[in-house]
Amino acid sequence: MSLNVSKYIFIRDSLNSISKILPRTTYYRYVSLDLGQLWDNLGGAEIADAAEAFTKALFLAVPSARQTTQSGASPWEFAKIYIRKGQRLQVPFETPVKAERGGGFLKPSIEALSDYLAKKEKQAGSLFGKEREFTFGGEDESFSIDTLVGEIRNFIEAKS
Repeated sequence: MSLNVSKYIFIRDSLNSISKILPRTTYYRYVSLDLGQLWDNLGGAEIADAAEAFTKALFLAVPSARQTTQSGASPWEFAKIYIRKGQRLQVPFETPVKAERGGGFLKPSIEALSDYLAKKEKQAGSLFGKEREFTFGGEDESFSIDTLVGEIRNFIEAKS
């Protein structure tokens, strides 16, 4: 099994007691789980359980720098998840995402990330190697972390 689960996540910190000094922030995380390497390391056993534990831990994890400087315990606002073959894909934001006029950073950040990933998929064509794609957050409020984990498990179990 040679697949990667790539998650492009951004979390918007909530307002906190020092928000008058520090602005609200949006931070981005890129994570890739190489299912092929995981398969090799585990001998093919319990790979769906490992992917589930990884996804749930990632959902709960807070970067250490965010734990004391700001309200870093905010959950994901949005995540784009791909199960794909091929090389890893990093998302560089060379141009800062600007807040909407009279609004925040969430919507323009989702648009910038989604547009960039769609462009890379289109450019790579068949080499992009997408097997499945999931979107957490955004428009579909019913797509929970449990739904995501279930979909990833189902995919892995079907491929095993």
